[in-house]
Amino acid sequence: IKEVLFEGQEPSIDPSLSKICQHLKDKHNCHITLNTNGVKLPDLSNIDEVVFSLKAVTPALYEDYTRRPIGNLLDNFKEVYQTPGVKLRAESVFIPGYIGFGETDRIARFIASVDKDIPYRIDAYFESGDNPWRKPTPEEMGDTVDLAKKHLTTVTCTQQTKRNLEKEDLMFEVVKLY
Repeated sequence: IKEVLFEGQEPSIDPSLSKICQHLKDKHNCHITLNTNGVKLPDLSNIDEVVFSLKAVTPALYEDYTRRPIGNLLDNFKEVYQTPGVKLRAESVFIPGYIGFGETDRIARFIASVDKDIPYRIDAYFESGDNPWRKPTPEEMGDTVDLAKKHLTTVTCTQQTKRNLEKEDLMFEVVKLY
């Protein structure tokens, strides 16, 4: 095992995360990345990299989208940045007309207020569930990247390339470690 990525269903709330990370470091000395919504920060002493998902930085929009108050989320982002030995990356989802250009600009400005060199990835929303939103066009993704690049050094994006994304396309093999 060279790399381990913890993501999905918010791994930071798993009470075993710290022990699992310690075991992985002791036994395999692997690179550990945590994808997190940042609401609750776990022990980061055995985590090499944190990908912090900023759903929104505007409190009302964050609460509308997540159904939770923003609380200390932005302070948690700053705390991860200040943690020695932990690399920080940021990500968000671009949803046209909802978490759109204005909010993406605010997210990029917030990240830049911490450090303009924090890498930022903007994921294109893909249609799922009963949500009323549409996926962004490639042009919209290009425009939102250009907008974020006004504030940040490194900005990338994802874009759905399959016309009909199926549930199977989102499934990954799960490996039990212990």
